[in-house]
Amino acid sequence: MSYTNTEVNKIDRETHKLSELYSEARIKVGMNLAEKLYSIESNKLYLKINEVAYPNFNAYIASLGMDYHAVRELISTYQCFVLAGGYDIEFLSKINHYKLMTIKPELFKKKNGKYEMIKSKIEANKWISSAKSDISVNDLKQLRRETKIGEHEHEWESRVYKQCIHCGLRVK
Repeated sequence: MSYTNTEVNKIDRETHKLSELYSEARIKVGMNLAEKLYSIESNKLYLKINEVAYPNFNAYIASLGMDYHAVRELISTYQCFVLAGGYDIEFLSKINHYKLMTIKPELFKKKNGKYEMIKSKIEANKWISSAKSDISVNDLKQLRRETKIGEHEHEWESRVYKQCIHCGLRVK
């Protein structure tokens, strides 16, 4: 099928809009779910729900059909941005999930079992603004690297690999 430039542009605009809606819903639902899961875990409510069926939080998570690592990521994101950072869930929902994950290590560290903000609110808001903008996740990752390394002259290294056409194994 052949598309006109107008049709392609329309599909692109619609795709971007749907992507924004998906990300917004993901953050809203994820943070609300994380809030409940955090409460259940930190207050050991799973024992009050059914001590026999849920002797620990992992058993409770399994009963929900959720992946342990996905739940940990949700809860840690909630702890960082909402509890430690003081950001509103509605505000966070305007930021792409992957961008939040990219800037999270730049803004928060775990100390004595709790997340705390390691940047000033002004610096954190700059990172949040960057994440809210239309730059890509890769651009944010590069910004993190540049921030860590500082201004410098680029030095380039060429690398040559051989790759098996059957299995994809690469060697120098």
